[in-house]
Amino acid sequence: QQIANARAKLIGEFDRPDAGKVELLVRLYLFLGMGAEARFAQHAFNVGVKDASLLADIGRILDDEPVSPVSELHRMRECNSAVALWAFLAAPTSDDARFTPVAPVVRGFLSLPPHLRLTLGPRISSRLIDVGAFDGADTIANTLSRQAGDTDRAARMIDARLDIHMGQTARAEANLAKIPANNDELSASAIELAARTRLARGEKLEPKLVDTIASLAFEHQANPDGGRLAGLEV
Repeated sequence: QQIANARAKLIGEFDRPDAGKVELLVRLYLFLGMGAEARFAQHAFNVGVKDASLLADIGRILDDEPVSPVSELHRMRECNSAVALWAFLAAPTSDDARFTPVAPVVRGFLSLPPHLRLTLGPRISSRLIDVGAFDGADTIANTLSRQAGDTDRAARMIDARLDIHMGQTARAEANLAKIPANNDELSASAIELAARTRLARGEKLEPKLVDTIASLAFEHQANPDGGRLAGLEV
């Protein structure tokens, strides 16, 4: 309903698009986690939207796509404000993300609406673990576990990653085993992490698990995950 209302008000007098109304539609799409739609709205009307490049970059981050190497977000990695969350996720590698203060990243996550916490939480926590900010990742897991809706799977995934980094592989596998199988990215990540954890201990994988990994590799063959999963199958 909000999208319909926003789109109905885009065109003003003399059939000219109103830049302010286009910006409101773009921001609404971003709030709903619809990055591609937000960018399309910007390009379709070609009006001077305020902070257009930043809004486009946030949309790419929501869609788990890389931002431009010249993005303004790269110059904001050391900021101690709300932009830290987006600068942290925009960093091309975890090494680059180490320059961003952890506290504003976690505060930024907590300020997100629940549906965006679920979208971004696993990604943020994974990067926090990579940079050694385990307390921050734990805060995200605890927040998701208390949130209404289908968030328990994401929280268990974060807990499992934390357990692995702490050397608690048995506890990690117990958490992974409690993630219900589903045809989505989180389930695929859980299966991959469980398999790699067992292989790291020198254990064999059950043929059924190898078949599952092969199926996932086939399903994801068109994206970078496919090659990684195919390698894991071998």
